[in-house]
Amino acid sequence: MQVVILCGGLATRLESPTPELPKILHKIKGKTILEWQISQLPPTTDDILLLAGNSSNRYYYLEEVEKLKAKYNCQINLFFETGRLGTGGALKAAKSKLRKKFVIILGDVLFDASVDCLYKSLSSEFSLAFWVRETDHPWDSDLVIISESGLTQKFLKYPHKQNEIEVHSYGVAGIFAMKRKFLRYLPKEESFDLFDALTLLHQKIMFKCRAVVSLHGFKDIGTKERFSSAELFLETLESKKRVELFVIDRDDTIIHDPNKSMQHNFVYNKKFIEALKKISKSNENSLFSIVTNQPAIAKGIKTFLEVDSENLRIGEYLSQNGLALVSIKYCPHHPDKGHSGEIHELKIVCRCRKPFPGLVIDMVKEFNLYPNSLVVVGDSKFDYGLARILSCEFQLERFKPRRNHMPNFIQLGIWRFQSIRSQYI
Repeated sequence: MQVVILCGGLATRLESPTPELPKILHKIKGKTILEWQISQLPPTTDDILLLAGNSSNRYYYLEEVEKLKAKYNCQINLFFETGRLGTGGALKAAKSKLRKKFVIILGDVLFDASVDCLYKSLSSEFSLAFWVRETDHPWDSDLVIISESGLTQKFLKYPHKQNEIEVHSYGVAGIFAMKRKFLRYLPKEESFDLFDALTLLHQKIMFKCRAVVSLHGFKDIGTKERFSSAELFLETLESKKRVELFVIDRDDTIIHDPNKSMQHNFVYNKKFIEALKKISKSNENSLFSIVTNQPAIAKGIKTFLEVDSENLRIGEYLSQNGLALVSIKYCPHHPDKGHSGEIHELKIVCRCRKPFPGLVIDMVKEFNLYPNSLVVVGDSKFDYGLARILSCEFQLERFKPRRNHMPNFIQLGIWRFQSIRSQYI
């Protein structure tokens, strides 16, 4: 796998005492930003190409590159621009050095995710894929709005007004996977910014590209304030618990639909629960959670107290039968109005209703988890959509399967549904 690092940025916004030093060669906890990035790359990385700005920077790079080549046993090549070409212009200028597929990393981002997952998400359907994440500073971040199937609906260049930020807007993490043939769509100008070009291009031809919501950590360190908090970010990453996380649907997966049965007499999917217990015993790092849409609350059919009571009983039953849950989270919202007795303040478009991953993001943050692997298990298009947006494994599990039953995935524009079988199905 080839990784291209765009590292021609200057340290002007860092207010560094050595402003002539390229931004990516500044040190955090004794390592340059470049080394932190290279240390996160998977073993499948056999070629690293540094787009290192003007050749006047050559002196600063040579010693660091030789050190990193020896330390990480990797091939690192330098490419210098003829002038200030911007992130997009530098990429086009280096076209002859690029493979058919490659990963792009901006030089001012720290991360703890494995880029080969993003690399593998490229397919015949997509020539461009990139990571996005929920950000705590959306007003000054490049954003994208994504659909229920993980397709990019709109690119939004910062800055933004607070009231202009939509619910399903995510911050661009600064890491892309691209096919070389995609470069022909980029501007003919010599110098341009990559995100600006993607924004204009998407407005013109609405090309299909995949936005993958990541549950891992990213830190933009392009400003003095963010750079100063980078050490704390790295310490937080080191403290995370690395797990195999199962995100399981509730109704018609763990239990029979409670709208059709009484909560004091739930019908449980015992065969499925036994299978989960086997996984738990074979892998002590496996964690299990329930994430469920409960629109009956918004529709006025159930109260929060009733759903909380149901979840408490389900958690107690699973615990008594040898399967502990890390969390049960639910979304009480519903976007469509017109139901008798509905609760108007809950009839909203929200960030937490599956297939959108708000509840999973909250759980990972709350319990300080690092999912080495993630599996979504469920019975509906909402569960499959969640797995698609997170670019993770999906397993179909339906309580008492009906003959010829298949969730209507076509409604999401997903034509090639594949049920991934595991040891417990």
